[in-house]
Amino acid sequence: MNGKRFLMRCLFFMLTLVLVELTGRQWLAAGLRAMPSQRLPDNQETGFLQSFIDRIPTQSDPSQARVVFLGSSPTYGVTIRDSANTYPAGFASALQQDRPGQSVKVYNLAAKGFLAADLSMTLAATLDRADAFVIQLNYHTFSPELLAGTPIRHPDLPERLGVKIGADEARWLGVRPTPVLNWNASIRSALRQHWWFYREREQLALKWLGQSPERWLYERFFPQAVAEDVDEPEARPFYELKEARQLYIVQRYAKNASFELSDDNTEWRFVKRMLKQLRQAGKPAVFFVAPINAEALRFFEVMDWAQYQRNLAKLRASIEAEGFALIDVNLNSPLPEDLFADISHTLDAGGQVFGPRLWELSKSYLEPRLP
Repeated sequence: MNGKRFLMRCLFFMLTLVLVELTGRQWLAAGLRAMPSQRLPDNQETGFLQSFIDRIPTQSDPSQARVVFLGSSPTYGVTIRDSANTYPAGFASALQQDRPGQSVKVYNLAAKGFLAADLSMTLAATLDRADAFVIQLNYHTFSPELLAGTPIRHPDLPERLGVKIGADEARWLGVRPTPVLNWNASIRSALRQHWWFYREREQLALKWLGQSPERWLYERFFPQAVAEDVDEPEARPFYELKEARQLYIVQRYAKNASFELSDDNTEWRFVKRMLKQLRQAGKPAVFFVAPINAEALRFFEVMDWAQYQRNLAKLRASIEAEGFALIDVNLNSPLPEDLFADISHTLDAGGQVFGPRLWELSKSYLEPRLP
């Protein structure tokens, strides 16, 4: 009798799960699909990254090109209040104007703080979901001093995205390589494929809580930790800041901007890894160096522009040798100072200017390669 009761309870439990699953798919799915996705939720980008990747169609559609942006805080738009003014949004508008007969979908998967290693992991998780990539690099993050303690900003990202880490990459990053039998990744992949509530749990949390459950709990029980965790530039013009504040920002940037690019540089290694990933997948890509406030750097005389040019020449040679493009506006046609909030982050007006300009500079390379 006890055995029969146990079986009946198990059957009832399974039927309940099926009914809840079907109800969720029927009543909640449409609302989640309609949610805006111009950028990841603020200060919880990695928690929602896989969920946003899942929303990109896996099948290529000749009537709709899929362009994925990868990058860090400049492309995310940390000092851009309206996500419609981010680089990817402006790029998408300009691209669509040039292709009026074809739909184009541009996805912004940039996350604050990402380094080249983080970008490489995200690229691996999105290679089969894009027709082309636009990948932002930061000049100052190639600094050996900055990379000495932080070769990857989010060491848990490979596991979150189910990306395998080989022995060489693990040694560069100071993490464990992916085990041969990676049961955790296999189980998570199966759950995401077959269980709707598991696959959409981040989006459900965003809809009901406005943020991830982890962030929601932290804000209520550890508000000081959350406040201390956020260190972002002000969304106001750089030239309006007090001179002492300007000098501090410029000197902090200059500290990581004087270096010679070497073969053992972790950022460069992972740029090369991305080039290999893209080449093997047969995906076109444009790399671009994030705009920097060249006027401020020249005014305070803290930037070695000759060294900048030599380092960019090395990057360009590597990228173009693999058949991809590198765009840099900082040497010959920098954005004006009034478009910046600090050295490497633009305001809304800067995004409105640079996004369409990035498409114009990318057009000759990307347009023939888009479906």
